[in-house]
Amino acid sequence: MHESTSADGHTPDTPEGLLERHRALATKGAWFFRRRLPRSITFDELHGAALCGLWEAAKGYRAEMGVRFTTYAAGRIRGAILDWLRTSTGSRRVCRDRAQATERLRHDLPDGRVGPDGADAAVRDYVEALCRGLLPDERAVIELRYRRGLTFEAIAREHWGDPAQEAWAHALHQRALEFLRWAAECRGVA
Repeated sequence: MHESTSADGHTPDTPEGLLERHRALATKGAWFFRRRLPRSITFDELHGAALCGLWEAAKGYRAEMGVRFTTYAAGRIRGAILDWLRTSTGSRRVCRDRAQATERLRHDLPDGRVGPDGADAAVRDYVEALCRGLLPDERAVIELRYRRGLTFEAIAREHWGDPAQEAWAHALHQRALEFLRWAAECRGVA
């Protein structure tokens, strides 16, 4: 172990010292991913995730492992960036899908309102058009719940093959109802 200290007082083998000396690894990892991803994902976002990975590597590294720190840290940096991408782009994907669904609604729905004296067929067509704006899993839950009258446990068993997904079926149901309520309000129906 080195006993020398850097200008800021950190010894090279402390987590702080390793972070200070190997910051370029995080930058390199962020640039590696940045070149391969859409422009909507910024370098700063990737670099932040990479620095988190480098910090985790610095805290967890032990020289006794028999692996160079740079080798160990590269895997942790890559993993941190991938974790960040998985969580952040998942939420972006839902937002993008919602925007596309809203655009589909604009084209699918009739321009006139369906009033209380409207025909059942018109109401059914209107509700079906609203449901086309749902994400696939949400649409499946709504159809199984209201067309077939299944419980959330039965929906989970039929749709995912796992009754333990009952809470997820309930959450999707709630999210779908919120979207349908919002879509109807946007059309001036609700």
